[in-house]
Amino acid sequence: MWPANALTERLNLKWPILQAPMGSASTPGLAAAVSNAGGLGGLGMWGRSADQAERRIAGFRQQSGGSLNVNYPIWPDPRCAPETSAAMRQHLQVQYDAHGLGRVSEPAGKVSDVGPEHIALMLETKPEVRIPFAPAESQAKSMRERVARKD
Repeated sequence: MWPANALTERLNLKWPILQAPMGSASTPGLAAAVSNAGGLGGLGMWGRSADQAERRIAGFRQQSGGSLNVNYPIWPDPRCAPETSAAMRQHLQVQYDAHGLGRVSEPAGKVSDVGPEHIALMLETKPEVRIPFAPAESQAKSMRERVARKD
């Protein structure tokens, strides 16, 4: 049958459907529903502590015995340098003024603080798929070094 392939067989899926683990939009209930229907449920862990991630995985496991993808975006702190932020805000203010939107707010990035406790959680809970999303090898190397130092 067409949905049977190496991916579906390896992950024990009925259908080659993978739910995107989109941060707060992916809930344990949604991931469980996808897995219970034969796809791969996904939980985004952006900005979550290890305790929060553990509760989300437990919530999924209470609702499904299916396959789970856990996604950790790993990249540098996204806060803008002050000179970059000021130039960007000045450029956008023209459009804000033209449409009566008030002042452009300060950008406020939130870094995903993935540390040794997250790695231990993945080793303990063993989701079928663990995706540390990093845009470049330098970020992955940085994460490996942080885990090795345990900071």
